[in-house]
Amino acid sequence: MDGGFGYRNWNATLPLHGQDWPERDEFNALSDRAFAEQLRTVRHAGPLKPGEIALISVVRNEALRLPLFFEHYKKLGVTRFLMLDNASEDATPELLLAEPLADVFHTGASYRDSCSGIYWYNGLARARCVGHWTLMADADELIVYDGMDRHGLPSLAQWLERNAQDRVLAPMIDIYPPDVIGETGLSVKDNLERNSWFDTTGYALQRKPAGWLMTGGPRQRLFGTLPLLGGQWASKHPFFRMGADTVVCNAHFVWPGDAGPARPFTALIHLKFLDDFAERSARNEREGEHHDNAEKYRIINEKLAEQPKQIAFYPKSEKYTGPGSLIAHNLLLPIEWRAIGTEPLPHLRTVGDIDYRLWNGVGLRLTISAGEREEFEDFSRRSFAAHLTTIRCRGRLAADEIGMVCVLRNEATRLPLFFDHYKRLGITRFFMIDNNSDDGSRDLLLAEPLADIFHAQALFSEGQGGLFWAQAIARLYGEGNWLLRADVDELFVYDRMEEHDLKALALWLDRHGMDRVYAPMIDLYPSAAIGGSSQTIAELIEKDSWFDNDGYSLERWPQGWRLTGGPRFRLFHQDDSHRNLMWKYPFFRMGPDTLIFNHHWLWPYDTVTNGALGAMVHLKLMHDLVERSERYEREGQHWRNSNAYRVINRHFKEQPEVVAFYEGSKRYRGPRSLIRHGMLMPIDWEDEGRAFDDPQAIDWSK
Repeated sequence: MDGGFGYRNWNATLPLHGQDWPERDEFNALSDRAFAEQLRTVRHAGPLKPGEIALISVVRNEALRLPLFFEHYKKLGVTRFLMLDNASEDATPELLLAEPLADVFHTGASYRDSCSGIYWYNGLARARCVGHWTLMADADELIVYDGMDRHGLPSLAQWLERNAQDRVLAPMIDIYPPDVIGETGLSVKDNLERNSWFDTTGYALQRKPAGWLMTGGPRQRLFGTLPLLGGQWASKHPFFRMGADTVVCNAHFVWPGDAGPARPFTALIHLKFLDDFAERSARNEREGEHHDNAEKYRIINEKLAEQPKQIAFYPKSEKYTGPGSLIAHNLLLPIEWRAIGTEPLPHLRTVGDIDYRLWNGVGLRLTISAGEREEFEDFSRRSFAAHLTTIRCRGRLAADEIGMVCVLRNEATRLPLFFDHYKRLGITRFFMIDNNSDDGSRDLLLAEPLADIFHAQALFSEGQGGLFWAQAIARLYGEGNWLLRADVDELFVYDRMEEHDLKALALWLDRHGMDRVYAPMIDLYPSAAIGGSSQTIAELIEKDSWFDNDGYSLERWPQGWRLTGGPRFRLFHQDDSHRNLMWKYPFFRMGPDTLIFNHHWLWPYDTVTNGALGAMVHLKLMHDLVERSERYEREGQHWRNSNAYRVINRHFKEQPEVVAFYEGSKRYRGPRSLIRHGMLMPIDWEDEGRAFDDPQAIDWSK
């Protein structure tokens, strides 16, 4: 190994932004040595001219892509290509020498021992590019941006300088064919122009010490083994002004770090999924020169061995037709070319289209990072703007007002009871988000004078199961207020609610230092077969409603209480792994940091409640269970493509008459019956702030 350089994880040495990088001098010294000792100059045209832009690229066996690479960048005004050939075995050296604008360098040294070429990039940039705007791109990366057909890279550099920017963030957009990867039979150029698609969702932005990083994309989707935030790195800072102190510290960042918000005014079209994808991946694994001994390529090759005919195209794919198609899907910012630096530049906090993300997985961790919280808030704001149409709204809540936030679809049967119950508890503002109801629910909402109405035209899953919509409305109209969040089939109850409305409960909670209520979900059911009664839901609640008070498992997690089990588990799910989640935190004060990121927990996590001071009476096992369950399965918008409803429907097909009532059933006659059977805690309304009884006094072991 030439010069004894060796691989080193310099990423681990980068400090937080704003601090010095003690290892910088060592890194630069190694880069300068690598330039002097490992690179042989084949052809060099001398110093760059004033204002000239240089492109640096390290290549190995890139004969297939080089013609388009040179054509693309010459159209953008690049006149100097600093091309380092790393022992190519195909026609790459000849193509480099045939390009008159290319300065050609050669090395036979190990790519891995040069820290994946970073010593060479940094050494070349320090030796040849100081004082110039510099572009760093692999042969399979084509930079694109808004207005590139009229404004070359020199114009982009001038625009960035006018707006006090010394670099630009670029998401890496993997393009792919609509059919089997590797079987197009098209040239690289034809694939790009006629046959290229990209992912519109499945990305995350996070701040690293040296700047913003995007993760995700089709390689993550097809071959990733890590969660999104720890997955495929999919962005670079490829275009930057090379100053005397600038360091190309890795393939994705330059130092000093980027302190500003994420501003992807460029993107890199990534030509990875072409007809030679499998061959290149096998070679990269065999040579073992890439990061972590080419581990990612080993994973790709394993999956290709299992399933050789990989198709990247999926329902969220979009045809790539130029930068405008990326702008349309929030992956690239438009450029106002007339901007002169007097107005703030736009920025993004989330990228890609709004779509479902597994935030439940985030909630299983002991904390949610500040970046993840910002991301959720931004998706919620974007979802409110893109998905919701305001039909009627009276603005934010008054200081002492309690609001209800509810997402619904086709709830005409339950809405009258829902409004009646919550108006009795003192709710005077109902923020009702109607998700394309077609059963008369909209007319009932319009007829209710206390309802503020929003229409959600997007799919329920695209709004994160309605959580983005609830979060946005709670933030916009209810920050600082106590809020109740309930579905139309959920009735919040608590001790002596006939005498103490929700304002009284909120005052009591404030006095006791609590900002939320933990509430078990109590599935009510009739004594007869489900669906066999002709009584209304209100009549069933009054005359023939029952509940389970055994068969539950209660745990205290760092996030809060976790209750599983109940009658739906007893009836439908004992043979599968689905544990019905039977709790919520429906009543809470909407603080500046509150996130409704999950249907069952809130952020910040629960560190204050000592037990169930409320319960959610759940009207699911009613006369219309079969019809609703079949619709939920058909629409596929609930958790795991509505799998829980698929199981329920299978049971009803095998046994149409399902009776939930059994010898252990308890009669529901209001909150006192829940207290009597250990499902709800009593409230000492005269208590002015003393700690109440420990919940262990109630038999929670059931």
